[in-house]
Amino acid sequence: MNSPEYKTGRLWIGIAFVLVLLIKSAFAQAEGKTLNVVTYYDYPPFVTDKNQGLFFNFIEELKELAGPDYQINSQVLPRKRLNELLQEGRSIIVPFIHWSFFQDPEQDRYIWTPAFAVEKNLILSHTNNPVLYRGEAQNLTGLKFASVRGHVYVELQQAIDEGKIRNIITNSQISCLKLLLNQRVDFTTLPSSTLQFYLRKLNAKEEIHIATVPRTVFGRHVMMTKNLVGQRELLNQVVEKIKDSKEWQKNLIFNGLEPVE
Repeated sequence: MNSPEYKTGRLWIGIAFVLVLLIKSAFAQAEGKTLNVVTYYDYPPFVTDKNQGLFFNFIEELKELAGPDYQINSQVLPRKRLNELLQEGRSIIVPFIHWSFFQDPEQDRYIWTPAFAVEKNLILSHTNNPVLYRGEAQNLTGLKFASVRGHVYVELQQAIDEGKIRNIITNSQISCLKLLLNQRVDFTTLPSSTLQFYLRKLNAKEEIHIATVPRTVFGRHVMMTKNLVGQRELLNQVVEKIKDSKEWQKNLIFNGLEPVE
């Protein structure tokens, strides 16, 4: 027969085990109620100043629809760090991106909302020396191109690798635009949204020639990791609210984006 001390010891072990399970459950629920929203777009119009820009506008919409049940964390990270977090299996939401940026053509590696805006990557040259671009890299043969370090220009890469386009590498998009304005390069390429912001800031609209054919056209979506499948409907609601909002439509148009109805 077991002694009273033995029974008491087993009771306390059982209580401790239950407490551990309860604590783990509480942490799991808390983690499930935290949404980490990340962008690697550290430039306008997505981030224009501290807590300002389209990225933070999106955060506010998400907070409003999520309500007090969720804690929303926002962070601006380098693309390399974001890739590391994805490889580690972290729960992450990334707005304003396209599936091709994350090698997900079948849209099955991650969860994607419908597109809520359309973006164009534009070929830009100086009005003193306009470049006639018809949608092919061969139209740019022999020209000097201002690019951003670390960016991949799929449509131009082969011509760059073969030396047909001379690549002048900079550290930022505004540096590319300034090289073009100073006529030290023949062309560069920027998203229509970023271009609109810098044209206003630099008062340079009259000096920039925009090719009639864009380099690429793509939709901007919200991506979430698969462990956030339970929040898919919430993110879809945010996207639908953006699409239905006249204020958002005006904001997107002002920033060089085309709203999706």
